[in-house]
Amino acid sequence: MEEERQQSDDDSLGELTEVSRDAHSTTNKRKRRNNHIVEEDFSSAATLLGDKLVEASAILVQPQVDLQDKTAKVSSELSEIHSLSETERFKVLGKIIGEPAAVLTFWNLEGEERETWVRFMLEE
Repeated sequence: MEEERQQSDDDSLGELTEVSRDAHSTTNKRKRRNNHIVEEDFSSAATLLGDKLVEASAILVQPQVDLQDKTAKVSSELSEIHSLSETERFKVLGKIIGEPAAVLTFWNLEGEERETWVRFMLEE
């Protein structure tokens, strides 16, 4: 009788151990699957964030590039104002390119209006 009870206990323990192993194995599989999903989501989020940063950088840098291009062209445009002496051209060039707002104003004006503004800049 005692042997039967011991055998029954051993069988029960074996079944519990097997069930426990199966449950543990299933839990590990779920964890690995969930970790993989989390890794994929994190990777996707990081890629999306990187793409958005590149787009934002391009948007922020473009106006600076445009201003630099306009600044580089001021000298050649000033040489088209024939009423300016070389000394006047150098003096006003320094004033205009030294101030981003002046560069933008210069390019917003045309013809006689630009020339009048350049003369005004020389007087300051």
